[in-house]
Amino acid sequence: MTTSLTLQTEREIRYEQRCQKKRIEQQNMDRAKRFDNRCGLSNETSWEVSNAISLLAQKKRNVPLITSSTRSSYNYLCV
Repeated sequence: MTTSLTLQTEREIRYEQRCQKKRIEQQNMDRAKRFDNRCGLSNETSWEVSNAISLLAQKKRNVPLITSSTRSSYNYLCV
């Protein structure tokens, strides 16, 4: 036999159900937010990597070759 101290009233049961529903909704929102952040970070990271690669490729194309005449004038200026 259970005592009335351990029994929940219908009102307490409804309150617990409302609280549980709110917790589940909050967990779902948090989960969705974390998913969006994860996807956004991976997209941002891939953009940064591709941007850095293209900048390196441009720098590589734009670097002039040092010839012996420019090398000798450079040495003259540094002395």
